[in-house]
Amino acid sequence: MKTFFIAAFMLVTLGSAIAAPFTPPVTTKVLSHFSENYSNAVNVKWTLASSYTKATFTQNNKKWEVFYDNEGNLYGTSRNISFSELPAKASGYINKKYSDYGILETVEFDSESDGKLFFVSLQQGKKKVILQVDANSWVSVFKRSRV
Repeated sequence: MKTFFIAAFMLVTLGSAIAAPFTPPVTTKVLSHFSENYSNAVNVKWTLASSYTKATFTQNNKKWEVFYDNEGNLYGTSRNISFSELPAKASGYINKKYSDYGILETVEFDSESDGKLFFVSLQQGKKKVILQVDANSWVSVFKRSRV
């Protein structure tokens, strides 16, 4: 009977371990920087790729992503923003040039090397375009596609 309980306990324990979500290993340097700078982050999910580590989370009701290089140095951050938060020159140009498109998403990307950039996803019917706005409010097409 004792053997039965031990076997049942092991089965439950192993089942729980297998069912638990896998969290990839993140370096101490990355975790330290993240906890110092994003202490209010909730629903944090880590992704490890061959050339970067990414944290996806929510802070102050906004979706954020933080990218680190393989040495654990901050590469950049991105967060969803409203279209009205774009520089006025850029939003005016987009409103005029793409007036027949609907705005899907606006993202601010702040890179340690390239500074602040914005990306605006627009759609008209089956046409989708992603615009890039640089630090000088210049708007260029980043990507075009069909949906």
